[in-house]
Amino acid sequence: MIMNVKVKVIKRPKILDKLETKLQNNNLSEALAKEYAKQIKIAISQRVNSKSGAGTKNLFNSIRVVTTGKKSWRSAVVGAYYYWYANDGRAPGGIPPVAGKLKRWASKSVKWRGRYGASRLAEHIAEFGTQGKFFHEVARARFSEGRSRIIKKKIGL
Repeated sequence: MIMNVKVKVIKRPKILDKLETKLQNNNLSEALAKEYAKQIKIAISQRVNSKSGAGTKNLFNSIRVVTTGKKSWRSAVVGAYYYWYANDGRAPGGIPPVAGKLKRWASKSVKWRGRYGASRLAEHIAEFGTQGKFFHEVARARFSEGRSRIIKKKIGL
């Protein structure tokens, strides 16, 4: 069965053009990304114990806003490669790869320094896993509360 469908093209309302221009001119994407990055940093500092949270300073400092485009229309929050491992933790099980990043990190740590430090650390992670801190979920909840306030302030509503 063949159906004929008629599509009526309507003109885009000018209010949408004005709103889009306001959003671009006020760089709303970057403002929201900066607020989200701020909330992530606050959550990391609150949820991770500085005494036992090795690498926390590096993770905290790795959180930043990256913008693309001429008017910074798109912004993103980026962090260290191990962001999700720190957030979610790792269940006991297989041994993580020792070569590369784990070996470099272990060489900087007082507890795991030495000839077999990285191997011992990998075995420890395989046996006990790592505990998740869930700072991303906390930051997302806080950001959701303040997002509408930022939008209203930026576009003048």
